[in-house]
Amino acid sequence: MIKIASTILAILFLPYLANGAYTVTQVTNNNYSNYAAVRNSSGQAVWLEQNNGRTDVFLWNGSTKENLSDGVTGSSSCANPQINSSGQVVWSGRDNGTDSEIFLYDGSTVTQITDNSTNDITPQIDASGVITWFGWDGNDWEVYTAQDQ
Repeated sequence: MIKIASTILAILFLPYLANGAYTVTQVTNNNYSNYAAVRNSSGQAVWLEQNNGRTDVFLWNGSTKENLSDGVTGSSSCANPQINSSGQVVWSGRDNGTDSEIFLYDGSTVTQITDNSTNDITPQIDASGVITWFGWDGNDWEVYTAQDQ
């Protein structure tokens, strides 16, 4: 269901069945703006939900949803959530400062990957957990990577 007038957006996922039909699963049912949904091959999904001036990252594990960014990134906006096949999630978000940082949910905890005074944006995470993003160096955008040791 999409009602633009009252900004109600439901996130739907359409797993393809062998007989050519789709099974539709409604994941959200609220009065908030939900957008930027990404689904992995394991059936998990992440998306952004805007509510009361905040934009948070949510994870759906196939049956329940969890707010990953609540209490982590202060009162500012999150953006660009991505999920890999292992269920690790990355996104950019304000760290109560004036710039965007990169955050990682590893399946149990959220870790702030970057902590600097410039913007870090559009993170991606591969199947092995390597994170790649753009960071502003004061002159132009550079590419950065990080991986768990």
